Amino acid sequence: MCTEFKGTTTLNDASGNALSSITANYKISPLGIRVNVTNAVLSTDGNYELNSNDDTNGCNGNATSPNCNFFYEIKDPSLDYQVDMILYFGQGEETTIGTTIAGKFSKRGQVILHDQNQPYTKENPCWNGTYLASQNKNTAVNSLCCTKFEKPPSGTTCAEYQSVSLIYLQPGRQQQKYDEANAFLHLQMKYQFNNSSFVVSILNYTNGIKSNVQFESYSSDTFSQTCK
Repeated sequence: MCTEFKGTTTLNDASGNALSSITANYKISPLGIRVNVTNAVLSTDGNYELNSNDDTNGCNGNATSPNCNFFYEIKDPSLDYQVDMILYFGQGEETTIGTTIAGKFSKRGQVILHDQNQPYTKENPCWNGTYLASQNKNTAVNSLCCTKFEKPPSGTTCAEYQSVSLIYLQPGRQQQKYDEANAFLHLQMKYQFNNSSFVVSILNYTNGIKSNVQFESYSSDTFSQTCK
């Protein structure tokens, strides 16, 4: 389970030139999300606001005072939630030059998911998105990456599993050492759960002869799917 994130957003003009950027750290606990903007690159009259969900809680900064922090409270830790970090880039006192979602935190059970309902894993630790941020065709380039994984509390549901299947050749009665190095066939699978699907992937397949492998899954209604 991911408990800490680092997010970076850069606002570019229509020609691809960087106008403003911020970097923020997010720390998730059962009580809420601690947000800390650690770096902001702004023009002399540039500013930003970083808010959670409905603009009722957040902080802001400018070129003189670029960093900010706030805490988003989770009122009932037992429930699932989704928190969108809404970022506004400004210039001067009343001009907004870009608006984007710097990151999404979707909690399902004890797991934090990407906005595509895929869990953050060590193999897939980042969410990235590029969006049109203003009518002037400014674009926001966003990334949100997990920087710390922690083992879920005992008894919680795991969102990802992996398995390894090995087949050995044992001619006659000759004794053979059973380890991966001596395996004739090696099959490694990955199983991911989210709130709407069960995703099965073949990570690695090696065999001593030319052959194919097929993995089949069955549900209680006898419907099956295959992965080759």
